Amino acid sequence: MRNLKLLLAVLSGIILSVSFPPFNLWYLAWIGFIPLFYSLEESNVLNFFKGFLSGFIFYVIVFSWIFSVAGFIYILICLYFALWWGIFTYLTFSFPSSKRIYIVLSLWFFIEIIITHLFTGFPWILLGFSQWNDKYINQIASLVGIYGISCLILLSNFSITFLLKKKKIWEFLFFLIVLISIIFFIPHWKKPLNKKKIKIYAIQANAGFIGQPPRESFYKYWSLTKSIKEKSSLVVWPESSFPSLIKEYPHLWNKLLKFSKKQPILFGSIDSKGNKFFNAAFFLKHGKHYVYHKMHLVPFGEYLPGKRFKWLRNIYKEENPYHFIPDLSPGKTDKIFYLNGYRFSPLICYENTFPDISREKILAGSQFLITMTNDSWFGKSFGPQQHFIQNVFRAIENRRYVLQVSTTGITGLISPNGKIKKILYKNHKKLFISGILKANIIPINEITFYTKWDNIPLTFIFFFLSIGALYGEINKIRRKNRV
Repeated sequence: MRNLKLLLAVLSGIILSVSFPPFNLWYLAWIGFIPLFYSLEESNVLNFFKGFLSGFIFYVIVFSWIFSVAGFIYILICLYFALWWGIFTYLTFSFPSSKRIYIVLSLWFFIEIIITHLFTGFPWILLGFSQWNDKYINQIASLVGIYGISCLILLSNFSITFLLKKKKIWEFLFFLIVLISIIFFIPHWKKPLNKKKIKIYAIQANAGFIGQPPRESFYKYWSLTKSIKEKSSLVVWPESSFPSLIKEYPHLWNKLLKFSKKQPILFGSIDSKGNKFFNAAFFLKHGKHYVYHKMHLVPFGEYLPGKRFKWLRNIYKEENPYHFIPDLSPGKTDKIFYLNGYRFSPLICYENTFPDISREKILAGSQFLITMTNDSWFGKSFGPQQHFIQNVFRAIENRRYVLQVSTTGITGLISPNGKIKKILYKNHKKLFISGILKANIIPINEITFYTKWDNIPLTFIFFFLSIGALYGEINKIRRKNRV
């Protein structure tokens, strides 16, 4: 019986993993936790191990792309995230069943918030992301963000489990009422009255990654850019399209400045200030330049946490295929760029995985977003697609067009309702190709409920639900002691 319950925990990890890209069986997320929940027992320490095992299987599958980047560190990352599943299952099933529905939602909500921010944060695979291609459920993000969708999925799994295991129906009815109410009140996006479109050419040259000569990379992007016959509002090259200090190449830098007098251009390179180096987005127009320094860096990719420890540096060098220690500094201030009277902001690489970063840029006045990324280090893995769908939720949460431009793929445009309008293909491929994507973007000023209020409403709701459940349990214990 114990082995069967462990198998149920493993089964949940597998089912949930295939609800995410590249498998995209999004509907399985609504039932994926049921085998795990069914295997759990009242106030049993083994609940932690079952949750941990299920989480580990889940992350081993969905994070498999990390192995080619970080070697055995991939396993450590999976173990770390699996710990949160173990904590979740242990604490949830330590409460009486009458209070559990409040705890399961509150606990998962706060765990996802912690994962997003603790140790620099890594909100890559939040549960709600499984619904990226569910055109009805994903619209809820404009009200409650990605975290609200995650909680709704948990509520489905929990209520169905109680219906099957405890024969209790009120939790399931509660789920149906919440789901129907949310779907009924979803504010669906309507195209703005402003029909003014900004025409942008996104350049993917299959170049710009570490180890490639900077000049070679530059001329691949330059050649594609010069092949454009029609004038546009903006030309965009991706992150690290020039994988070195662009200002140390005066001839190429002046070539871009001269080009920008006729055609604004946005591109990714390295900038320096004193003895610090930055992952930068350079915006050139009218022969002048403006720069944004990436504010949220990728641990192990752009800097090494704990690099002062020699043993850690040695391990990283052994596991890193390029045998170098990344040492970039984070930017200190955000940047809004102005284009033809409109405002936009760049998101560099995995900055687009953080809801609060995009939200802050919108509140600062951005009317559309451009994600500039170098996804070459993912290889031909799950990574590029998992990264690209982050833009779907940033678009819905803020009701903005989001254009992603990549070195090797995926380059595409997403509309404010989360619909993928265009993806750059060549010979039916979207990874490790070169080409030009023409994107028409409508600048938008709308501020959604989520953009305005962030996670404040859900935080208050789940905080008071959990406090109420704890208070009720304490009173129950007190009454027993009096008797």
